[in-house]
Amino acid sequence: MSRFVLDASVAVKWLIPEAHSGAAIRLLKEKHTFYAPGLIYGEVGNVLWKRARRGDITFPYAQKALALFMGLALEVQPAAPLTPVALKFALAAACSVYDAFYLILAMERSAPLVTADKKLIESVTAAGAGEYILWLGGAVP
Repeated sequence: MSRFVLDASVAVKWLIPEAHSGAAIRLLKEKHTFYAPGLIYGEVGNVLWKRARRGDITFPYAQKALALFMGLALEVQPAAPLTPVALKFALAAACSVYDAFYLILAMERSAPLVTADKKLIESVTAAGAGEYILWLGGAVP
């Protein structure tokens, strides 16, 4: 069984049809262990809120999607212990601290971070940590 850290860009694709949703759903259907920092719930909730405010989805759909997401089997790591290292990495990699939480967790768990965020992949690769990150639309098993 493979192990992956997932960021909110992948989780949202499980809930809202968009580019690469098929790849995200295939990943979910496989027998994998998924890790995420605790902030993933707030990030997914925020995306659902934004999409509902724009009219892309309804408010009831957003609420149901969040409930579905919260029921998925994720091994969640509290964010507080990751914060000092995430800040250090974010400063070095020119990425957000939010994004760095996922990458630091990937490093700690020796499980690649799967993302649909190409800008994050570029900044992580430029910082010398490209072996810890995979693009959802690419070679994700």
